[in-house]
This record gives sequence, C-alpha cells and structure tokens, in this order.
Amino acid sequence: MATAWNRNRLTGRLGVDYPIIQGPLGGLSSPRLTAAVSGFEAGGHRGSFLRPTEDSLTGTNSLVPQVVDTVGAPVIAAGGIADARGVAAALALGAEGVQKGTVFLTCEESGASRLHRGALRGPDARHTA
Repeated sequence: MATAWNRNRLTGRLGVDYPIIQGPLGGLSSPRLTAAVSGFEAGGHRGSFLRPTEDSLTGTNSLVPQVVDTVGAPVIAAGGIADARGVAAALALGAEGVQKGTVFLTCEESGASRLHRGALRGPDARHTA
C-alpha cells in the first residue's frame, strides 16, 4: 500500500507503489532531451553531448530543481543517487521519481560478472573516469 511520500503523478501514471525505477533513458526520451538534461554524475560517463564536458559539471542536486521549474511533466532524477538519503533529497528538490542504475550492478541478479561487481564494491570505485 502506497504511503503519502510516494504518491505523485509518476507513480499514478506508471501504476507503481514507489517512485524508484531502473532502466536506460533511451526509449523514454529523445536524444536531444537526454543530452540537454544530463548531469556529470550519470553513471560516471560523459555528462553532456551538446557542449564540452568541462562546461557540463552541474550535479544532480542542482539540475533537478532547474528542470522541475522548467517542465510541466513529472521529473525523474538520475545520477549519483545511491542510497535512501539521495532518494529523499531528489524528492525534496521536486523530482517525482528516481532512476537507479550503477548501484544495481552489484546485485547478483544484474548479470554483471563477479569481477565487475567486485570492482564496484572495492576502494577504487570512489574514483571513476
């Protein structure tokens, strides 16, 4: 049963109890929109395709309110959200859902190799390039 914190337009439209999803942005958006709203925290990969990377270092927590204030559709925050505090922050900033990606690669069910999962759990995982 859904509680008040997780009832919003996104959960209503998708018919889900919790506003946490996992999946690629492809198919849910256009390439231009994806490029325009991507932040550098998105999976540790290139954060922008419309301008140089060094000009695109807006973090998720700064980007979410800007997008929320600009669009009328439900916003799904993605990038750098790895725990409950990140989910709470994204929702407090106006997102109606969060997308979790890399954090799920460590699950046995992900299909990632044992070596890949180990690397993501290791001390070097704090530094991506």
